[in-house]
Formats: sequence, structure tokens, C-alpha cells
Amino acid sequence: MAVREWGAQAGRSYVKAIEALKAADTTDTLYTLTHFHFHPLREDRAGQFSMDLALRHRLILRFPQQDGEVVVSVEEVETEHYE
Repeated sequence: MAVREWGAQAGRSYVKAIEALKAADTTDTLYTLTHFHFHPLREDRAGQFSMDLALRHRLILRFPQQDGEVVVSVEEVETEHYE
């Protein structure tokens, strides 16, 4: 589905990003995956994080707590970030 939605490169990168999120113990681990350029967002997106996928695509995330556990919430895949 990801490849169909955003193209081959962004779709494959999306799948790899989701796999990295599942494997990560903490957000500190995500900072070490430099090819995703994981970083916190600011201003009107404070509390959200971004992972670059490919070309003009990025994954927008939050890490809310549910029942005392931190979960990953994929907010959106932004496709026109650099336009």
C-alpha cells in the first residue's frame, strides 16, 4: 500500500521507518538512525517528531502515554514538506 500511495522510494522508506520504530527501545535510538533525520518539531507542531522518508516525504509522529506506557502515534505522512 505504501508504495502505491507515495511511490517506490518513499514507500520502501516508510516500511523501514515503521520497522525501526518497532525495534527501538527509546527515542534516543531513533536519533542514531541518521538516514531518517529523526528530530522534534517546533512551534505549531511542538510535541511532534519527524522522520524523513524520501524526496519530499516525511513521517510525523507523537509519543503519547497510554495506561502508563509510551506508544507511537503516526499522525501523517507529509508529502509536500519541501514545496
